[in-house]
Amino acid sequence: MAGAKFMNSTSLHSAALSTPPLSSAVSGSHLENLYKLMTFGIPTQKLPIQPDGKVSTQQFHAWLDGIAEKERQQLQQQRKLEAIHNRIAFPERDDILCGRGRPFQDFPGNISLGVFVDSYYDQYQLNKKSEKTQLSMKLVKLLRKRGVRVLKRRADEGAVDEHGLRGVWEMVDNERAREKVSHTFRNTTLHRNALNKQQQKQQQQQKKEKKKKDQQRQPKTHQ
Repeated sequence: MAGAKFMNSTSLHSAALSTPPLSSAVSGSHLENLYKLMTFGIPTQKLPIQPDGKVSTQQFHAWLDGIAEKERQQLQQQRKLEAIHNRIAFPERDDILCGRGRPFQDFPGNISLGVFVDSYYDQYQLNKKSEKTQLSMKLVKLLRKRGVRVLKRRADEGAVDEHGLRGVWEMVDNERAREKVSHTFRNTTLHRNALNKQQQKQQQQQKKEKKKKDQQRQPKTHQ
């Protein structure tokens, strides 16, 4: 038995010594190296190396596209289940969250809502109260068409239903979404008023400084 082990290890050692070094294995032209790889059963058409030595990324990008498509399909399926049962575990970047404070204000979807509302602000200010309500509802419908969801925290936050869906958030109806849009319009008004006051204060300060400099430049008259 020991002799067999010795013979096996000796044979392996001899085979290792007879194997050509790596430098000789990769020497030669691109075509010659492909033939060498084929002798080991390696499908050369799968190699990303081009004849000029450059690396082709075509298959890599095709693989990435396949993963992205799979994730998109999974997301669509997840959204369908969430819409049916109105139980959402994690909000997406485009979602708008109902709530106050920095965590909600800094959420990407809420920031996008502020930009979206700001583009209609001048029209909103010119409208009467009833027309403002209609405009806010119009924006809600536009957001819905874009696939944007307006979410609020569920009362049973974190609970799992009979379908295995964990619900932290739920979609609100159009009226609640309209209130969120109207609230954003009011916040925009407050922000613009504060910005205007700050600009006016800066302008007044600049006028004072300019007046002071002009007075210093005037020659003093001696009595």
